[in-house]
Amino acid sequence: MDELKIIDLLESIQILERKLTMSLVDSGLRMPQYRVLIILKSSGSSTVSDLSKKLRITRAATSLLVNEMLKNGYISTIENEIDRRSFDIVLSESGSEKLDVAQKNLNAAVVMFSKELGNENVINLNQFSRKIIEGEK
Repeated sequence: MDELKIIDLLESIQILERKLTMSLVDSGLRMPQYRVLIILKSSGSSTVSDLSKKLRITRAATSLLVNEMLKNGYISTIENEIDRRSFDIVLSESGSEKLDVAQKNLNAAVVMFSKELGNENVINLNQFSRKIIEGEK
């Protein structure tokens, strides 16, 4: 059995991340911001703690990201109906517009990258990704 070439794997992940990040340039979003907007679009709203868990980053880093996105108008806050001391984060109209542009560009990049890799490699990478993610849960 072949051993995993971890340095090559990390380098390929960096290249992929760079290509995907470049596809977000027109939207004005960075990848962490994009991920927040995707989560909010699918969930409707979220707390900082829930976002932190879904993003797999610290609560402090999530708070900084949320504050930056609030300042830019990509998200807004509403009072939490269950805990009045807390607030929920929701996608703003501006954030929704940014997300639409980002998704269009990112999807185009993914299609192009998938064509470069070929169907069999895409299937293998998707299986590999699912295994890694499931191992973290």
